[in-house]
Amino acid sequence: MDDEVERVGNLPEALIHHVLSFLDMKFVVQTSILSRRWRYVWTTVSTLVFSVNEFASPGTVLHSVQMNKFTRFIDKVLLLRGISDIKKFHLHWVDNLFDTYTVRELLKDHLNTWILVSLSRNVQELLIQIDTAANYHYLEIRFPHCLFNSQSLRKLVLDLTGEVESCVLLPKLMDLPSLKYLSLSSFYIQDVNSINKLISSCPVLESLVLREVWIENSDDMSISIESHELKHLEIVSESELREPEYQTAKTIRLSTPKLISFVCSAYVVQEYCLENLSSLVTATIQMTLEGSLHLEGVDLELSVKEKNKAYPKRMREFLRGLHNVKELTVPSPDLVQVWLLPPCIGYNFFLMFSASLIKVTVIGPV
Repeated sequence: MDDEVERVGNLPEALIHHVLSFLDMKFVVQTSILSRRWRYVWTTVSTLVFSVNEFASPGTVLHSVQMNKFTRFIDKVLLLRGISDIKKFHLHWVDNLFDTYTVRELLKDHLNTWILVSLSRNVQELLIQIDTAANYHYLEIRFPHCLFNSQSLRKLVLDLTGEVESCVLLPKLMDLPSLKYLSLSSFYIQDVNSINKLISSCPVLESLVLREVWIENSDDMSISIESHELKHLEIVSESELREPEYQTAKTIRLSTPKLISFVCSAYVVQEYCLENLSSLVTATIQMTLEGSLHLEGVDLELSVKEKNKAYPKRMREFLRGLHNVKELTVPSPDLVQVWLLPPCIGYNFFLMFSASLIKVTVIGPV
């Protein structure tokens, strides 16, 4: 065993750091007991991955003592590792349904401090994944303003999956000149303009994921994605809406001339304005008429009859915007809806696509 440790310890430092980047920090820190050579290696790693699950006993539920150990562990790692740059900071927090220590305490006492420390160390990738439990109803989150004005960030993931309605408050001024990857998942936004400002503040953005992002009701609920560098886009809005005063965007406008791949799983009764998708190679489309009873009075305030009538026409207009695509994946119900339109509208479905279309994949029975 000592020989194996010595062999690994003799590897180049860059390679050791690369190997350790695949481990949770709990295990990275534990390497300090291997030998004198390994004692301080953990203080120089630039990839910091923290998962509260690693502090749970196998087969048991997390409790407040373990969660407190977890937060103190992160505090000590950030304190003792020195001032060297952080390439990646990844936090995975699972809130506990049966305990008193909730994500509120995490936000109040720790999270923003960790983010600020990471930003002060020129962090390039910041991933915050918080899985909240239903031991309270509503959560309001205000991240530090400097998070949305970082000069070093290249990747930002904010995922607030869980049973709690989480509202994220975005600052008025945002500037992310180096950000290439942005993923926002499972939370509410009070003002649709803040989403538009955030997207427009990323001039070199190449990948964008909007997954279950809901917006407070207003007269103007249009998301505008105008980007000259965007290559990959994913829009998902298919889960049950729990707050009636929030809804999905009514209009989504795309002007992305360099977009290569597009994944869209949402409600077709929304309006999609696909203005410029001239470089599109692959598209995966799965549109839903309506997802749940909660949406009956929300989706553009259309009646069931109006939705059924609008669905195939909107679907055809949506597909028309993809006319340059080379590989298209679409569920059979969506395709059938277009084919069942009156002949003057629905016939010669494939004529709406250019000669560049080389592959169509139909999911489900036709």
